[in-house]
Amino acid sequence: MAEQVLEDLAKFQMNGSGRTFHSIVALDIHTFGYKPLRGGTFVKLPKFLSREEALVNMKFRKETTTKEDNQCFKWCIARALNPVESDSGRCSKILKKQAESLNFTGIEFPVILKASDKFERLNPKIAVSVLGY
Repeated sequence: MAEQVLEDLAKFQMNGSGRTFHSIVALDIHTFGYKPLRGGTFVKLPKFLSREEALVNMKFRKETTTKEDNQCFKWCIARALNPVESDSGRCSKILKKQAESLNFTGIEFPVILKASDKFERLNPKIAVSVLGY
């Protein structure tokens, strides 16, 4: 970090600031772990949210946990485009077939928040809104 500061100061001086640099008196570096927002494991919604018909919350049975469980973004988009009367959180064979019509080229699962923009570019007739609670 100190090297980066010295490099930036050298650039500043070379641009004709008329100032000279003598020393760094103190340098504090604070770090923290960062985990970007991403999909994955099923999270049970609070009752007031689960009653909303505008939300899709895909759920897999625990005994059948597979790689597809991390593809909840794909299943939610497919379900939103192909609504059903009941059990909308169930990932059926029909839903998987319907998801094949969507373009997920280059999108890694579970999907990170920034990938929703890429999905929209790949599927221009679809707009994705991501809300946090």
